[in-house]
Amino acid sequence: MTNPIRIPQNSGWWIISVLSFLPLALWFLAGSLAFKFSNSSLVFRSLGDIFGLCGMAMFSLVMIISAKLKFFEKFFKSSGELYLAHHVFGGLTLCLLLFHPLFLACNYLSISFRAAALFLLPGSNWALNFGIIGLFIMIIALVFTFYTKLKHQTWLFTHKFLELAFVFAFLHTFLIGGDLLLNLPLKIYLLVLGILAIIIYFGSKIWSKT
Repeated sequence: MTNPIRIPQNSGWWIISVLSFLPLALWFLAGSLAFKFSNSSLVFRSLGDIFGLCGMAMFSLVMIISAKLKFFEKFFKSSGELYLAHHVFGGLTLCLLLFHPLFLACNYLSISFRAAALFLLPGSNWALNFGIIGLFIMIIALVFTFYTKLKHQTWLFTHKFLELAFVFAFLHTFLIGGDLLLNLPLKIYLLVLGILAIIIYFGSKIWSKT
């Protein structure tokens, strides 16, 4: 009789980190790096793309481990360690997604400061608006989560806003276009991660109520 495969404790931290930053490798493999960093404007755009793509991958993984399935605990020392990972990667996701629009806005500084400021505000482009709305909701939800002492039921309620933020971020990612349209492996990777997050997270919520 063969022994069951043993999963190293705390391997979850490495798995989430690698999967979160895999879009960076896929992004580097597509297109000319010399062109992507050929001037300051393209540097800001490239950095904005990198932060956004990695942020979306990490957001998907945070949603997956938020389902709190027993299977995920095998990759951590305990359920408490899994919760800590959710907390840490949730904060990192917010940082990545905050820098995403800020770097892209710097790209517009070559036009004018007004153009950069307007980029950060909602307008007629709904693909862009979805990203702005999702980020705004995420900021509010995580500020309450990290910096206020909430009762457990209230804490659970604030996480419903993260669900909404994820849906907006998902729509933004696949409607905005850009490098994602030209990079099929990257598009498939983020699409699979996003769909898995939706199925696992929302599926676990439905299952728990049955």
